[in-house]
Amino acid sequence: MKNFIISLFFCLSFSEEIIDGVMAVVGENIITKGEFFYQLSSIANQRGISPSQTPLKYEKLANAVLEDIIDRYVLLEYAKMDSNIVVDNDEVQLQLDNQIDMFIQSVGSIDSLETTFGKPLQQIKADYWEEIYNAMLIERFRLNLTAGFVVGKKEVESFYNIYKDSLPPSPASANFSLYNINFTPSEKTIISTYENVKTIRDSIAKDLSSFENMVKKYSDDVASIPTEGIIGYTERGSLFPEYEEAAYSMKAGEISDPVLTEAGYHIIKLLDKRGEKINTQHLLWLVNATENDKKQTIENINEIYKQSSEDPLFLENHIEQLENKNFLSGNFFNQPINRFPIDIYNKITSSEDSFLHEPFMMQDGSVSILYVYEYFPEKRATLENSYAFIESIALDKKTLDYLDAWLDKKRNGVYINTFE
Repeated sequence: MKNFIISLFFCLSFSEEIIDGVMAVVGENIITKGEFFYQLSSIANQRGISPSQTPLKYEKLANAVLEDIIDRYVLLEYAKMDSNIVVDNDEVQLQLDNQIDMFIQSVGSIDSLETTFGKPLQQIKADYWEEIYNAMLIERFRLNLTAGFVVGKKEVESFYNIYKDSLPPSPASANFSLYNINFTPSEKTIISTYENVKTIRDSIAKDLSSFENMVKKYSDDVASIPTEGIIGYTERGSLFPEYEEAAYSMKAGEISDPVLTEAGYHIIKLLDKRGEKINTQHLLWLVNATENDKKQTIENINEIYKQSSEDPLFLENHIEQLENKNFLSGNFFNQPINRFPIDIYNKITSSEDSFLHEPFMMQDGSVSILYVYEYFPEKRATLENSYAFIESIALDKKTLDYLDAWLDKKRNGVYINTFE
């Protein structure tokens, strides 16, 4: 991950050095030479292609990379025009926070991250926010285009007969139980944070004109800081339920008491209400786990590990009884392990015997316990031993073929201009 951050820093720096060098324009989007050459050099290095040693391959790859970037922006233009494709700001914020946390853990501190990128943390977040938003918008549009696609048995068999000699091996899989938990704030921390936010709210109430300055000074919502906390008009159901419950009950000009949502505490100001649409301004304060909270979480997970070591079924039963487990936690049967974070992959492949792994830290800062019951190494894919795997590849090809055909028809509907 650290190498990734350094590479990304190189990309941003490279782009800034030749920001005036435009490679192409797609709709309202400019593809800089920095963006193009970074992606080209990354893929060329991975494939061992050099402009000096393999010039023809390099030229062919360059054309393919530029076409791929252009196609992504074509998809983005159509996604923006599709009213059915919605990406909520809170979703972007959550993914942004997770990404930044991973960066900080990789380089060791916020100061190190700012040194690596050559800019303050707030600017790093602002730069990333739009990238994440666009990526989510494109992905949802792609999924919407191919929703409902399936491949029948005859299609799978035909695909296998054509490509069986070039298919990748069926990935390693395992039967295992995984319990993953994030460090969460205690009730005491939540109350303490509320009191801090309430102090800010009371200060704003005495001088409503100070709201904008308070947003710039305290808000953790990077996306809305440039607009002084103004979110704009949103329809009912597009924001957190607790946020909307407070906002819809207010009169224009009023500010709320601190409102707790999954994102943290909000101070909300209702600017306008038009039927089922509201325009709000807000300040977000994240509720982070304290060191004592983290210590308690570790003690709890150590107790689960102890009981699991005494009873092989304890962890499996504990996971089944969880009401609010996260997306990583679960009991998995014959599950391809390449879909899991590298932390989990490496632990599972470290032994072919069943084992219980002691609690360990993940790269994202969470903690996990892993019980591997059976491990199956990768193998040559055949219809008999890897039908589901081959079916998924056949479906991917069908989907990509459709998207390629769709793009061939739709490119003319978007302004595209490339430069030498």
